[in-house]
Amino acid sequence: MPPAMKNAVIPLHGLRVSIADSPDAECGEYDVRWRRKRVDRLAPCERSGQVTWELRDGVSWSAHHYTDLSETTSRFLISPDGRSVESESIASIGEDQLWGLFAEPVMRNILHRRSLISLHAAALCRHGSAILIAGERGRGKSTLSCALRQAGWELMADDLVRLVDRGGVWRAAYGVAAAKLNPDSAVALGYPPETLRVRWEGHPLSADNKLLLRTGVSDSPIEGVPIRALFLLEARDSAADALAWREVQGVEAVRGLMPHLTPDPAAPGNAPTREAARVVGGLLRQAKTHLLTLPDRLEALAGAAAALDACLDPATGEIP
Repeated sequence: MPPAMKNAVIPLHGLRVSIADSPDAECGEYDVRWRRKRVDRLAPCERSGQVTWELRDGVSWSAHHYTDLSETTSRFLISPDGRSVESESIASIGEDQLWGLFAEPVMRNILHRRSLISLHAAALCRHGSAILIAGERGRGKSTLSCALRQAGWELMADDLVRLVDRGGVWRAAYGVAAAKLNPDSAVALGYPPETLRVRWEGHPLSADNKLLLRTGVSDSPIEGVPIRALFLLEARDSAADALAWREVQGVEAVRGLMPHLTPDPAAPGNAPTREAARVVGGLLRQAKTHLLTLPDRLEALAGAAAALDACLDPATGEIP
């Protein structure tokens, strides 16, 4: 959670987010204005993450509903241009929970409303260069990120990475540096599960609700860090004792990266936009892309991360 959750402007995903609990509060220049309100109860919804539409002054705002196991806890209204957000949350939902909803699920919607491209990936940086790690659920993205963090890399974002163009150079914007781990992964990396916070209070531990290693946003520059390498995780290899990788280019690289573009939460079946395809093409021309296969044994993951770290050029983040 940020140090101050109201009456402040906080950098997040390359945008300046103004947060206030009063409709009249102004906190300076911003890209996104988030106005928050606490309520006693909210109308029930069918499922957490449900999207509905609400007409305001003849304009449709998207409404995003979130629940715990028993009741609706929060509702976020997002303007069509992604510039204004209004939320209602019940009193029992904590500030960490509320920030967790806004900083990733809600921000995915905001980025799409603003036609900004992002990836379902982790971003890490060192010595002014960033690498991205993308992979389907269960392939070890967060675990590998945490292991690289132990090797000296800074975790910029664990799950949602916005791509920012600065002078023709594609950069990873800082997001939420909160690694999400299963208990067995936490133990393998030396973190006692009982010392870590559950991501979503009121939910059982599952693939959708993990332990959080660290929460917050970086105070690093809002323009982000140049991306030098991409790692696309293949299915784990149960017979391997070490990681393996190979560089890919052209069509193979495009096909590998495109599935990791963040879909529009309000229309997840839509094909990637022309702008998204352009961004992917520019990023692949800039950064080397590798298919990476991790061993399936958790006790081997720390060694695999150390081996990858040793192969990365400390100045560029690339594999020479």
